[in-house]
Amino acid sequence: EREARRTDVDTMHAALDDTASRVRGLEAAVASLEALCSTQRRRGGEDDVHRALDPRRLHPDDVALVQRLVAEAEPAIVSRAEAAVQPAIQHAKSIAVACQQAAETAAAKTSTAIAADVTHLREAMRRNARDVEDRLSALRTDTQKAV
Repeated sequence: EREARRTDVDTMHAALDDTASRVRGLEAAVASLEALCSTQRRRGGEDDVHRALDPRRLHPDDVALVQRLVAEAEPAIVSRAEAAVQPAIQHAKSIAVACQQAAETAAAKTSTAIAADVTHLREAMRRNARDVEDRLSALRTDTQKAV
């Protein structure tokens, strides 16, 4: 029974580590998008920025990725871990909605406004990643004590 509990804890830790890694990956994607906006703005390529942020090209992949991460993470986490990580999952869902809204309105904005939106999203992703890391650390400590 003790070995089964240890295996369950190890599985839960692996799922939480994977979720945190994916959140960090999303943060890197937002940073890349911000760099693209900055580069295109310096080159005067407003049209290129708008094309890059076209909802038909950007938003479906990004939103689908966030939704897939949430869908994969939820069933893999045991009830106690799910409760600990739930605020981060909800925050990821709200970021997905914000990404969708930003992509849908990008064509009407200047690249400066787009860059500000991307910066805001990047900061939200960093806060979310830190929150996930804090929750993972606390959960690891709790589960190690339980084992």
